[in-house]
Amino acid sequence: MIIVHAIFSVICYCILVNIYMGVFCIKREIGHWKRVGIIAGMVLLNVILVLGLYKYFILKEICVVFGSSLFLWRLYNVKYLKTLALTVIYVCVSVATDYMLMVGIMKALPNKSLGLLSSGVGSSLVELLSESIHLILVLGLVRYFEKNTSELLTTKEWLRFAIVPVMTMATIMTMVVEFDVTQKNSQGVVFLLIGIGLIMMNIITYFLLNDVLIREAELRKERLIQLQTKHEIQMQHYLAENYEKQRRIQHEYKNQMASIAALLSGGEYDKLKQYVQAINQREITTINVIDTNNVMVNAILNAKYREMIEKGIGYVPLINDLSGIPVSDEDIVVLLSNLLNNAIEACEGVENKVIKMKFVCEKDSMVLSVLNPYKDMPNIKDGYIRTSKREQPELHGIGILNVKDIVNKYEGDTVITNKDQEFQFVIIIPMKK
Repeated sequence: MIIVHAIFSVICYCILVNIYMGVFCIKREIGHWKRVGIIAGMVLLNVILVLGLYKYFILKEICVVFGSSLFLWRLYNVKYLKTLALTVIYVCVSVATDYMLMVGIMKALPNKSLGLLSSGVGSSLVELLSESIHLILVLGLVRYFEKNTSELLTTKEWLRFAIVPVMTMATIMTMVVEFDVTQKNSQGVVFLLIGIGLIMMNIITYFLLNDVLIREAELRKERLIQLQTKHEIQMQHYLAENYEKQRRIQHEYKNQMASIAALLSGGEYDKLKQYVQAINQREITTINVIDTNNVMVNAILNAKYREMIEKGIGYVPLINDLSGIPVSDEDIVVLLSNLLNNAIEACEGVENKVIKMKFVCEKDSMVLSVLNPYKDMPNIKDGYIRTSKREQPELHGIGILNVKDIVNKYEGDTVITNKDQEFQFVIIIPMKK
């Protein structure tokens, strides 16, 4: 049974160090079965080292570090020295944790500790307790550093998930405290099997959760692509319509000037005034009034500006030359369309309908800020601002997670503030060097 636990400990170590490496390194693009073969080889080598060098602790740990780092180097796209350094850090932290655990047991159980640690089953239970602590530490690293999938869960959801390994650690700790060297060996084996089963359930639960999060991340990317495509099609239609309007305006220009000259020469100044006012009103709704030196940004802002005019919404922009923004046309369509659509929707039912937007390229960063009033407090749930509209709800509100995906893509930051009945969404993206 002790040998079985030793093999399980090696498997547990290989799994945890693999998860730990994944926090800091990117996996190589290799086939599934090749990856399985590398992991199986690492397990086999470590089993041989642990069983063969059981009496030589320092030599065993050195061999395990070098052997594991070689296999991990083949799994991750990173230099070998970095792999070796990360493996050394993991093993050192594990050894330090084991040492502190031993000291704690000897101080907490002075009468039982000697018999507990000298018993094969008892020492195995202590090792299981140590492995449960290692599991909690690794999961903590995943939560703190892993940004691709761990952020799909809220802090509250992570705390709920953390109950499982914490309860496992508490259960094994109870078995260690209540372990009596005088009990039958079969009872100790049962304790050991329960501990192994609990840790296996923890690991399986983690991988199941990780698979769900990865699948959710892929679905989000698909939704983002669909959203980009939808907005791109809308902008292409707008550009085509705007181009056709400009052609008609050029065609009508000569006729307009002839009409103005005729009214002027005839002295019909009242009619001339009415005619010019009608032309100006029509020009406001057909000619682009915003020019940022960026064709795609111009298309979006002018389209949204006209929509604001139609809905009686004031628009206060602060914009400079955006010809050098570090964001692709596809991504800027999603960012601007989402932010402005949400701001326009929030202005419904508000007396002071004014949207303030800052979109500037500064020396070190691109800043995009949209501030709008609102009637009802925005309902933010699961990373999205939920809309109260029943018709086509997917077209309303802002997908904060999708926006954050784009911002993270460019290594930027987002800030959301809600103060004095005004909602503000700020995006800061560093300029390319």
